[in-house]
Amino acid sequence: MNNSTYTDLLRQAELHFSTIQSDHRTSFTCRNGCHACCEPNLTVLPIEANNIRDFLKAHPDIRELLVEIQRTNPHNGTRCAMLNADGACTIYPVRPFICRSHGAPIAIAREDHFQIDVCPLNFTDNPIEELGPENFFILDDWNDQLFGSSNDFERIPLTLDGLLPNQT
Repeated sequence: MNNSTYTDLLRQAELHFSTIQSDHRTSFTCRNGCHACCEPNLTVLPIEANNIRDFLKAHPDIRELLVEIQRTNPHNGTRCAMLNADGACTIYPVRPFICRSHGAPIAIAREDHFQIDVCPLNFTDNPIEELGPENFFILDDWNDQLFGSSNDFERIPLTLDGLLPNQT
């Protein structure tokens, strides 16, 4: 996948998330600083890592902030390494695909059904079992686009050391 195609995919994900959120305003608790979905030990694809690296090169202040976050470990390893002490994402403009789908209902194809899930803070008043397919991120479809025809399934840790080894 080239950078332009990746950028288009991220725009599509943003639009899809926004549409779901707009259609179900009262079902979302997602907001700046909410980090319930921001688990530690996330990994990203090489194209996602390169996108984040380019962002960090263009924003040395954010890179320095991440060095400080790594040093102080404000969440004691219980949250994504990209979160500041207040729980806000430091790389939000270039966050990877998985982060753009968090909070929205997701569906994963199984042999004879879809496994569905959503952040337990969302859709508490509107069961996701009652939603139509347009209200989900069908992950297999998105992953097909993300992986494209690539056979490179390398995963890079979403940490400062994973993204910029030997440079922190």
